[in-house]
Amino acid sequence: MYCPQCGHQIDDDATYCSNCGMQLKLSKGRETQDAQPEAAQPAAAQPTINGTASFQPAEEEKPHRKVPAAAIIAGVACIAVALVVAASCLGLFGDSGLLGLLPSGGSDTGASTSTSQQSSTTKQVSVPTVSGMAQADAEAKLTDAGFVVGTITTQESDEAEGTVLSQSVAGSAEEGTKVDLVVAKKAKKKVFTIVHECMTREEAEAYCEAQGGTLACIASQDEWNQVVSMLNADGHSVYWLGGYRSGDSWYWADGSTFSFTDWASGEPNNDQGIENYMAAMLAGGTIKMYDEPNDVSSYYKSSMINFVMQTYE
Repeated sequence: MYCPQCGHQIDDDATYCSNCGMQLKLSKGRETQDAQPEAAQPAAAQPTINGTASFQPAEEEKPHRKVPAAAIIAGVACIAVALVVAASCLGLFGDSGLLGLLPSGGSDTGASTSTSQQSSTTKQVSVPTVSGMAQADAEAKLTDAGFVVGTITTQESDEAEGTVLSQSVAGSAEEGTKVDLVVAKKAKKKVFTIVHECMTREEAEAYCEAQGGTLACIASQDEWNQVVSMLNADGHSVYWLGGYRSGDSWYWADGSTFSFTDWASGEPNNDQGIENYMAAMLAGGTIKMYDEPNDVSSYYKSSMINFVMQTYE
């Protein structure tokens, strides 16, 4: 036979292994069993319930398993998607605080930062001075400098027609800013004409409008001197002009600013509360302005009543 300890061949009736010394038999005629694993230690005494042992199995140590990195990443992604969906359903994307908690790609963050920096550093450039230039040249210069030509308005001026009189933006401004221009137009020359017709004031105004004009509207001393000279030469006494009252204020029929008058002493007095129209009248050898009612035919002979029409050339 062979020693179960070292595998050395020994006699079948040997009590000890001649090679390793392992005891093979406990006594004569009784062989020891082949080497056995170490006997298990008796279990610790178990607690009893009413004198009966209560069995409690020993806790088995569970092996620890490593979670693959791919699984962790997938889990995080699922959570992020769930948060996005929940926020969208609840209408919370307007909350910048919540958005800050959600994951975002590095490229998006960089893009938003770049856009923010760009908007906060909009380029300021010098606005060309175009006053005094021809309109076409001014528009081209502004466009070349990166500006937008805005509203073009005209104003009567002694400057050559089409000359830029002013601009709305000067100095420096952001590229793309709109610049409005005021451009000169030829001043209209007033032409005054005496019309020998006996009409009410409203009828006289309607007649003038039909001719493309209005009753005479006096804007300056020079214009008044021109009209007075004509009336003195004509020799009549009463002439309708373009002034009229509205409330407590006076206006000219052509819409111009009511800035010049040459009222007679005590005028306008609005006698009886009905004198809402202006007339030029000869009194005491001097022609002055008076307020009169719409119809003066009961006060003056028809041969005395005329009006001054204003047109343009």
